[in-house]
Amino acid sequence: MSKHAKPGSVTAVLVLLILIAVYQLVVGATAIVGAVAIDATNMADEAPAEAGAMLEAAEDNIAGIYFGAALCLVYAALATALAVMVGRGTRGRALGPSR
Repeated sequence: MSKHAKPGSVTAVLVLLILIAVYQLVVGATAIVGAVAIDATNMADEAPAEAGAMLEAAEDNIAGIYFGAALCLVYAALATALAVMVGRGTRGRALGPSR
């Protein structure tokens, strides 16, 4: 066990990293669910005639939605990895020359 307490800034960074990871995970999962719903169903049959142009635009942008969702999930994984590294509290090796 460590003899020194963590500074408040380290705890704040840890909390923020966890919140960022959770937020990105929720946004990425929601985007994937929405993209699958748009991709799997033919919404033009169920929607009113006025929404036709909007639905065509959504179907045209489906690849961008998948790409954005993937970026959210990658960002969530990186934030989780950083949170684990900060939470562990071990000092890493210096990047400079070893002595």
